Amino acid sequence: MKRLRLFLFRVWRWYRHRVLYVILDATDNSVTLSRVLFELMDVMTLEEAKVFVFHLCNHCTDDASHSGALYAFMINPNFGMSTQLADIQYNAKHRTIGFETLCPTVNRIFFDYGIPATATKVKLTVKPVRLTKPIAFPPPVTVPSGSPEGSHTSHPIYYIIMPPRKP
Repeated sequence: MKRLRLFLFRVWRWYRHRVLYVILDATDNSVTLSRVLFELMDVMTLEEAKVFVFHLCNHCTDDASHSGALYAFMINPNFGMSTQLADIQYNAKHRTIGFETLCPTVNRIFFDYGIPATATKVKLTVKPVRLTKPIAFPPPVTVPSGSPEGSHTSHPIYYIIMPPRKP
């Protein structure tokens, strides 16, 4: 049973790596989303799609399989104050969907992940996570009391950009 579980975990990790990814481009600080990731985020049902990219501290996640800095992004955060948000855009020339991140820059993400400075484009796996405990910033979103779910605090889904695996 343990071997089967390990096998299924490896298949899931391989599948996730193949379909849930972003391509970071350091030449223009752009982040290109895979088609499956774009569909998973369900952006087409939103009136406005804004992205917030941020540094995720180690103690904020339940995953202990990494060490060092992690970066993540979320769709349409509700902060109640002005902050740096990027629009999700369609590039008709290359037929891709993505956004531009200026804070943090793609070069900063490369530096923290240990990617060589000579690299311009890197494909990294994305891990969607609904955090179980609140973090200091951004604050959790409160569901209105008239909604069917009742009045409670829900935690938004974060898409963690996983660092490359070390050989």
